[in-house]
Amino acid sequence: MWKPGRRIVNLEIRCCRIDIPAAPAGTGRTFTSGSRSLCLILTALIAVVGVAPVAAHDKTDVVVLTNGDRYTGEIKSVGQSILTLKTSAASTISLKWTHIASLTSSYHYRVEMTSGKQYFGTLAAPDQSGEVKIVGPEETYSVPLSDIFSVLPIDHGFWRKLHGSVNFGFSYTQSNKAIQYSLSANSIYWTRKTLSQVKLNSTFNTQEGADSASQQSLGLLFTRTLKESSGLFGVGQLQSNPDQGFDLRWIAGGGYDRFLMKRSNGYFIVNAGLVHNREQVIESSRVDNSAEALVGLQFADYSDDHPKRTITLSFYTFTNITDPPRFRAQLNFSLSWTVFHNFNVSINLIDNYDSKPPTVGAIKNDFSLNMSIGYTY
Repeated sequence: MWKPGRRIVNLEIRCCRIDIPAAPAGTGRTFTSGSRSLCLILTALIAVVGVAPVAAHDKTDVVVLTNGDRYTGEIKSVGQSILTLKTSAASTISLKWTHIASLTSSYHYRVEMTSGKQYFGTLAAPDQSGEVKIVGPEETYSVPLSDIFSVLPIDHGFWRKLHGSVNFGFSYTQSNKAIQYSLSANSIYWTRKTLSQVKLNSTFNTQEGADSASQQSLGLLFTRTLKESSGLFGVGQLQSNPDQGFDLRWIAGGGYDRFLMKRSNGYFIVNAGLVHNREQVIESSRVDNSAEALVGLQFADYSDDHPKRTITLSFYTFTNITDPPRFRAQLNFSLSWTVFHNFNVSINLIDNYDSKPPTVGAIKNDFSLNMSIGYTY
């Protein structure tokens, strides 16, 4: 359930459209208390990520390329086939992983292999090109560069361990005064054995003479590594989608996840578990509680060609086991290109399906497609 390499935290939000502070006049739509609360939570999360102070370590790490070029700076991360290095002379630069010959650093890093095995320690000069020498507290290991999945710092403060991105899209049509905006953000926090992620997506639509439409979701995910390619996870979600019959949905649970494929330019993960679903029905005091079986998958593929391209896909199913038959599914697909430094352009597809919405007349399928620009940190 996580995306390696970039700063992200496995707390998960899967699709989200946010209501703005006041519904446009004539739309007939008002805010619910659930919508207001979730908006405040999402705003606070974005504010925290946006103003977080960052402390840097000395720029003494050394990266040597296969052509002999040598760079000195601070190794920020290795992931998605890219090494990110912060230098004093050229700010932050990205280097293709296939062009790296060696790395050295006196600071501690977590080095994860494509097999799932992890090493912790400083990075010493290798005995031969094409390897990384990891000096741990008890042993020293030499591993091939080609087998490394990700490299992340582990001895920095809280803010240095955060990676993530923020994307925003907006459109306006004068003829019918139609407004649409989309917002997505995520942040990941790494430690030696755990990964935590917060992720959100939001879309709002309004048009003169028609009801506004919105959907919002905030998710948290915590993962703890058990073995080289598997782990346990805990997940929580907050969602609001009046068009599908609920003001606020709370989901909490956990389960088991496993990497079926892991390499420097992508991964494939499957998940299974149980969650509790609590729904506050729209325009009613009714609250529904149920248990659901969760089955999901995540896929990612990265290309380091210019412009850099990223494809991510997540698909989750929720089968009601206390009040069948009910089946829900969440799909989130993103295709993005890095166009300038850390700025990107992305196309996002979100689909939510519910075979048995909690109210009569609510839609079963809610679909959105948008384009946005964003920044990765």
